[in-house]
Amino acid sequence: MKNFFWISRLYFKRSFLAPANLLMIGLPIIFMVAFYLVDLFLAGQVTYYGLEDSGRMSFMHVVIPMILGFQFFGTDGVAESLHNDLKGPTGARLKVSGNDNRVFYLAVITASWMFYLLTGLFLIPIAYFVFGVPFASIPLTILALALLALMAQVIGVIPTCENICTHLSDPL
Repeated sequence: MKNFFWISRLYFKRSFLAPANLLMIGLPIIFMVAFYLVDLFLAGQVTYYGLEDSGRMSFMHVVIPMILGFQFFGTDGVAESLHNDLKGPTGARLKVSGNDNRVFYLAVITASWMFYLLTGLFLIPIAYFVFGVPFASIPLTILALALLALMAQVIGVIPTCENICTHLSDPL
């Protein structure tokens, strides 16, 4: 169990240092700002031309699915970690360390899942408090976020499934 936490902590730190993962935080914020500005422009146009505001023109209703949809960009992190590291010196160290390979795989998947879950949990308060995005149910949104982040990690494992199966059948 000690090795599980050590591996999880290592890959969690690596997730923070990856430049692509910084886009997981920056791009939704950029899109939220753009949608907010478009909404302000549309509200100004509705007021200027004296049109009836039906509330259907709000781009901010797209923010919740956008935050949830960005979770699927997290599949690359776990796939790269498992695929590249098992071919390099990490894979050699794993074979001679005496650790079970499943502990390594589960630790990498768990660390990636926690990173993307925390990324989403960071974006939800920004959307709610800063941009005033209407949430029907915040606990349900967090549950959907957790399930989508987990599903993204499982999808990220699929390309390395052949590699995982061959390593699981190899004796340590």
